[in-house]
Amino acid sequence: MSEMDGFVTRCGMAISYENGGDLADLLRFKTLSPQAKTQLAKQCQSNRGRLHGVCASKLSEPFTSIVIEHLWSLGLEHKAASGQGTGGKNKQDGPWVKSFLAEQKAAEAFYSHMEQESKSKQSGNWWLAPIHAVLDRMRYVAGRADQHETHADDKDKYQKLAVDTMTKYMRSMIVVRGANQQQSKKMGCLAVMNNMIKVYFAINNLRLCSNLLSAVNSPNLSNIFHAFPKSHSVTYKYYEGRIYLFEERYKMAETSLQYALDHCHRDHIANKRRVLEFLIPVKLYLGKPPTAHCLRKYGLSHFEGLARSIGKGALHEFNATLERHEERFIKYGTFLLLEKLKTVVFRNLFRQVYDNNNCCSCSS
Repeated sequence: MSEMDGFVTRCGMAISYENGGDLADLLRFKTLSPQAKTQLAKQCQSNRGRLHGVCASKLSEPFTSIVIEHLWSLGLEHKAASGQGTGGKNKQDGPWVKSFLAEQKAAEAFYSHMEQESKSKQSGNWWLAPIHAVLDRMRYVAGRADQHETHADDKDKYQKLAVDTMTKYMRSMIVVRGANQQQSKKMGCLAVMNNMIKVYFAINNLRLCSNLLSAVNSPNLSNIFHAFPKSHSVTYKYYEGRIYLFEERYKMAETSLQYALDHCHRDHIANKRRVLEFLIPVKLYLGKPPTAHCLRKYGLSHFEGLARSIGKGALHEFNATLERHEERFIKYGTFLLLEKLKTVVFRNLFRQVYDNNNCCSCSS
């Protein structure tokens, strides 16, 4: 059995059992080794007719179309990554663009299925996790299409198109009312919003996030925020905190980032470190220095000199540390906030001078 046959067969089994977790893992290609994924991509890219035939024989609509387009997108990604078809003058026909358009078709087909399921009398939302897998991939290939195959006057074209598709999902999910909201498509809206926010960060237009934050903080969603999957709520709070930091609303940034840190899975050290890259500068600004144990545990030694120099009022050490790690702080967008701490260093320096003078006066 070829990789393509085996993959589609496993998709069919997950669909028949309405096992959203398994289908999502398949659509994210988590179940495949790198070699198997490459082999699957080659088979899909080399023979679209066979891909159609395998999917049509093992799946029913709309999943036939969804899986066809999803795998065709994978095949085109492999074509782009291997340098095939990227030398043409017309960038609109490049493999990354075609990969995005295929994934967008998969997302549109899934949207139609979601709407039909939501209108039926059957309860349940098992298909949400697979939808998120498709939307995640659509965002990824949109970014690559913009990176490799758009002109300057079409900047961020495909990521914006991806957001248009996600917006349809969000508007449909968010309006659900009634007693069974936690068993409805509404439980998928936070993950869709997270994907939209990630695009806005990627295209450097955080102002577009304001409507999403307002929607989440409205009673419609804030009253059920605890019911969303933890991974969705932690991701949202992480980005919400970063947006508040950008807006210089530091107390709100601290609250959101602290939530993300406290609710992040204990074994996800890299994710906690990512949160702390933003939370520590905010806490330093608010006069709450991190412990040495925290910095060592998460490998954040670049903050040690800052915390120490602020406490001692050591201006030279503060400037030297800030300059030494300037590139890193600029990358994370925290440099300007950390630069503001120079006033705190001066304050602590003056306080020490004042205290020393008082001690001298008392001695004399």
